[in-house]
Amino acid sequence: MSDEQVKIEAEDSVQEEHLDAADIICPRCNKNISQAALTVSEDVLKEYTRCLLGQRPFTKTMSMFGGTMQLTFESMSAEQAEVFKTVMVEADVEKALDAKLLATLKNIKVIDTDNQTSVDTYTADYNTRLGYCKSMPAEVATVIKNVDAPLLGVLRKCALTFELLCVTIRESVFNGDFYEGIGLL
Repeated sequence: MSDEQVKIEAEDSVQEEHLDAADIICPRCNKNISQAALTVSEDVLKEYTRCLLGQRPFTKTMSMFGGTMQLTFESMSAEQAEVFKTVMVEADVEKALDAKLLATLKNIKVIDTDNQTSVDTYTADYNTRLGYCKSMPAEVATVIKNVDAPLLGVLRKCALTFELLCVTIRESVFNGDFYEGIGLL
């Protein structure tokens, strides 16, 4: 075994010794992703709560590339999540990420700031996204193969950020400050 391999194994064992029960280790990069929690503004918490109480999906739009592209993500319904869970049991990590991307990506808008115009380059309604959940992974492969690789990487990263945002908000429900922050206490 080379010195570099020994050093990497030693670092891995040191990392494992300091793990809490709540730590989540990424199977691909071996990093503790539970420490990457986002800070969520009070406005986002209130909007999320309004969505829950109003029985509608949580929607978040992310601006990218200096405001020239907007991605809109929508949380999955219980029906989508159940279908997604049963279909994705057999899928590998990359296919699961792409499936999650297609199940939550609602709209891509490209904005020409010089001419003050915008074009929706991708739109998927609820039934389309539910269809993606039901016909995984064949449907995913068909849609994903037409996307430029660097853009696909950006889309995957944004989908993971949206998922992390939703998880962070859901976990904050167990914190007493959450209810006070949204005005329920």
